[in-house]
Amino acid sequence: MYALDRLPVHLAIDEIANGYNAYTILSEAKDEWGVRLPFTFKSYDDYKPPVHIYAIVPFLAVFGNSELSVRLPIAIIGGLSVILIYVLAKRLKLGYSTALFTSFLLAISPWHIHFSRGTFEAVLALFFALGGVAAFYLWIDKKGLNMAALSAASFSLAVWSYHAQRLFVPLFVVFLFYIHRKSLLRLEFRTSLRSFIATATLFAVPLLHLATTTPAISTRAAATSILRDSILKSQLHQEFYANIGEQIFDNDIYLILQHWAGQYFGYFDISFLFWDGLELTLAGLPDMGLMYTPDLLLFALGIFAIVTTKNKRLRQLAIGWGLLGPLPASVTMNPQHPLRALVWLPFFILTIGAGFELLWRSKHKLSKLVLVGYFGVLCLNAFYFTDIYTKQSPRLMSEFWQYGYKEIALWACEHEGEYDNIYVSEAFGDFTQITGSPQHYLGFYCKRDYLEFLRDPSVPGITIKRPFFPQDLKEHPNSVFIAAPWDFPIDKIDKERIIKRQYFLNGKLSFIYVETDK
Repeated sequence: MYALDRLPVHLAIDEIANGYNAYTILSEAKDEWGVRLPFTFKSYDDYKPPVHIYAIVPFLAVFGNSELSVRLPIAIIGGLSVILIYVLAKRLKLGYSTALFTSFLLAISPWHIHFSRGTFEAVLALFFALGGVAAFYLWIDKKGLNMAALSAASFSLAVWSYHAQRLFVPLFVVFLFYIHRKSLLRLEFRTSLRSFIATATLFAVPLLHLATTTPAISTRAAATSILRDSILKSQLHQEFYANIGEQIFDNDIYLILQHWAGQYFGYFDISFLFWDGLELTLAGLPDMGLMYTPDLLLFALGIFAIVTTKNKRLRQLAIGWGLLGPLPASVTMNPQHPLRALVWLPFFILTIGAGFELLWRSKHKLSKLVLVGYFGVLCLNAFYFTDIYTKQSPRLMSEFWQYGYKEIALWACEHEGEYDNIYVSEAFGDFTQITGSPQHYLGFYCKRDYLEFLRDPSVPGITIKRPFFPQDLKEHPNSVFIAAPWDFPIDKIDKERIIKRQYFLNGKLSFIYVETDK
């Protein structure tokens, strides 16, 4: 929970959209589009899952419109996942020390920490997926009716929490049922099996309704589909083939499958996993892997342990999770996307845990020395991650978190009465031009309807509009334009007109406030 309001440095574009929609639910019981208590939030036409946004609402009621309110639900859920991985490890018949180690490993995981501190629905979905698996094994072991319903509900909430789970959860549940089919088909499981199916159906019906009567499901799937990948699109024949041989041996279906296979196996890249996959810094600079570098040793030992273990439950689950985990991310247009692959994380935690147990139970003296060395290097790597996450990443990446729009929103609402108009540009950036969503920051921090800021520029008030200088100097007197320096451009603006400057955390000028004549 440390510095949750400033690490990450700013509410990103999806975070502010979630926060604003939670605010409108709290104040009007409607989303930003005016839909009452929706099952999905249209937002930026990406149709956000509902669970996380509704989870933010009570925190806004208690703590007000702030970064803490928006981020606290996911941070708490991330902490609870640490408990669930312990429960799951015990159900998989790993030792007490190993179960504690898996909890410790998840608690300090760079992959988990990074996304648990932001408003990322994938963390919530991971929690429910872990809960679904843990409850499933409690059901198998204790034949409890309640555990069957809890497992189904938890898996279903995972589906309702994040888009990627709509592919992973059904496949993973089918896999679990298959490997435990002998147990589930026994007479004593008949009633609890009905309970599982009934609960899952209860959650599935409204999702099927959304899929068949609204664009909520198909729009998001199409927007992120692998078929939109620019590299793949450039390779496809678009049904125009030079000859019959090309149509048979080099057709579009083959090219799509080949591209997908490349993306799928790209997730198994060691460098991505243990060196630079988290993308906390700019390309070419030292970065952080999804797991710590010394984890690679225990991961390799864990693979050996899982393959050779007599613990059939652990082996089957690890293999299934290991193969299915990257599948949802691999069918999207972005290669090696750590957020979409977050559901894969338990496979690594459990596998590294299996490697730890192999060394912990070994009677060879060298095994204990290896563990001592591992923890020593792990501490150094953890300090490195702390420096990257708390110092280097904020300094280098602040603009990609929409840094500056909160300050703009607070200033604009405070000084609105002093000018006829305050115009805020949605374009900004130092390394590249980025399109922001200033209306959501204004609506959230000023506690107003964001549509007020999307009105005609001639209407007095705060409006989203890019500057067009020098024409705006004459057309909009007694106004302030807030935009990136290159949006004016700054070299054509009299310095006395610049009343305020804002900077990214790397020291580069981010926004200037330009005043027109009274």
